[in-house]
Amino acid sequence: MNAAQAGAVTVVFGIVSLTGLLVGSRIGDRLMRDGRGRDRVKLAALCYAAGWAFAMPGFALNSTPASIALLSIAGFLISIPIAPLWAMWLDILVPQLRGRADAFFSIIRVIAISTAPLVIGAVSDAADLRIAFLVAMPVILLNAGIILLALNSYPRDAARAQADALAQADFRTPAS
Repeated sequence: MNAAQAGAVTVVFGIVSLTGLLVGSRIGDRLMRDGRGRDRVKLAALCYAAGWAFAMPGFALNSTPASIALLSIAGFLISIPIAPLWAMWLDILVPQLRGRADAFFSIIRVIAISTAPLVIGAVSDAADLRIAFLVAMPVILLNAGIILLALNSYPRDAARAQADALAQADFRTPAS
């Protein structure tokens, strides 16, 4: 694959991932509107697991067209949970803590984003790039498992955060 072809594939991956993000945001909002908040948890876990299932053979195959197709599907699926998970995260935080919580989350995100290329690069130097990605893929499956742990606690945590926010609002409202 030459540089122009690789650039075109990168654009395809980007468009597919952005589409997954937009689709996930609509599905997540619809689930909440329909009173099915727990299904956002299931959606996220299912999409990560399915994305992993498509990505693994995508990295393992020697066929470039098949790999591009499988990795495009994986990118779409792995992008779907981003917006619903962010919304769920906001649901369980009381408004008074969102600034500090976002700062903490941003620190972790920046550390992960900045160290991932170093780790992938080190593994690819020791083996090759395909092996590096295959080694990294279990993290996506681990995400699915961790998210499933929230299945029972998410509704309770969201209700508690909402009640705390309402209590704070009532407490701070000046008397008429």
